[in-house]
Amino acid sequence: MSREKKDDGPVEDKFTVLFTSLSVILLAFFILLNSMSISDQQRKRIAFGSLIGGFGILPGGLNFDREGNILLPGTPMLDKEGVEISAIAHLKRYIARNALTRDVKIIEADSTYRIEFKAKVLFVSGGTLINPRFFRVLDEIGSLIKRLNSLVRIEGHADRFGTSRNWKLSLKRAIAAKDYLVDAAGVPKRLLLAIGRAHYRPETIGNNAKDQAVNRRIEIVVDRAVWQ
Repeated sequence: MSREKKDDGPVEDKFTVLFTSLSVILLAFFILLNSMSISDQQRKRIAFGSLIGGFGILPGGLNFDREGNILLPGTPMLDKEGVEISAIAHLKRYIARNALTRDVKIIEADSTYRIEFKAKVLFVSGGTLINPRFFRVLDEIGSLIKRLNSLVRIEGHADRFGTSRNWKLSLKRAIAAKDYLVDAAGVPKRLLLAIGRAHYRPETIGNNAKDQAVNRRIEIVVDRAVWQ
C-alpha cells in the first residue's frame, strides 16, 4: 500500500517564511556591525580628542567634547587683550550711539585707558550728586570693569580756583562715582580706588575761567600694565 505524501503548504508560503527569517538575521547582523562601528568610532574620537587637547582645535574650528562628540564651531575664547579690545570697542559704540562724545572721552595711552567725564555734566549743579542722564553710561563702564576684573582708579580733578576746598571736592566726586559703580552697577569694591587729585594734574594750564573749567573732571583709569 502506497504512502500518501503530506502537503506542507504552498511553496510560496515556505519561501516567504524563509525569506523573512533570512532578512531578520541579516538585519540583526548589520545592526551588530553598525553598533560595533559606532563604538570604534566613538573610541577613536575620544582618543583623538585627548591627543589634540594639548595642541589646539581641529581645522575649521571643530573640537571634541569628553564623550567624543564633535563640537560645532563657536565663538573663540578671547585672551586678555581680546577682552580688553572688545570691551573698550563696545563702550565707544555706546558713547557714539547716544551722542555723548562731547561729554565723555576715551583716551588711549601706552599703558592706560582713561574714560573722562566733564564735571559740569556728570554732577548736578556743581555738587557731588550724579546726573541721572549718565546712569546708563556708568552702567556700561561698570560692565567693562567687571569684564576686565582689574583694579581701576577713579580720579577727581578740580581747577585752581578755591584751592582750599579743591582736594575735598575732587575726592568727594571720585567717591560719588565709585559709590554709583558699586551700588548701582554691581562692581566689586575691591576693583575700585577713589582718589582726589585737586588741581595738581591739570589738563590745561590756562588761567582764565574757561580753561580752568576743562580741568574739572572725573577720570576712570584702567591701568593696562597692572591688568595684564
